[in-house]
Amino acid sequence: MNKDKTFVRQTSGRKPPAFEDECMRDTRLVSSGAGAGNWQWYEISPVYEGLAQYLDQIVVHLTQQERSSVNLNHRVQIQYSADGLEWSAGGDIIASQNTEGYTISGAFATRTQFGRFIRLRLGLEDNGTVYSGVFSVWAHFKMWT
Repeated sequence: MNKDKTFVRQTSGRKPPAFEDECMRDTRLVSSGAGAGNWQWYEISPVYEGLAQYLDQIVVHLTQQERSSVNLNHRVQIQYSADGLEWSAGGDIIASQNTEGYTISGAFATRTQFGRFIRLRLGLEDNGTVYSGVFSVWAHFKMWT
């Protein structure tokens, strides 16, 4: 990895079998207050370039604490892009939930979501009132072996 966390192919031809990225730690996020179906999205990872041909699966670990209401829903999605400018609508890695604590996603291995550029985002949804919570997110990337 280089300083801006974009994936750089190793010149030796070897690729790392896996790597982990801390996307955010103990960050307070706030919902929009717009109500059900109106997600407030936060880009939580750097843009990863050049992973698609090597990537086997992604597993996301999320902690959510200090939420201001049980009516605060959250989800984590992957987005992909061919050019790094126009992004897909997003595919759920962690589907909508409103529980506090620690969540580990299943292995996300939908290869059609692994574009030339990928990034992760976290969404918040409320019931018409602004709520907040403290989130930490880690992404584990497993490569083809």
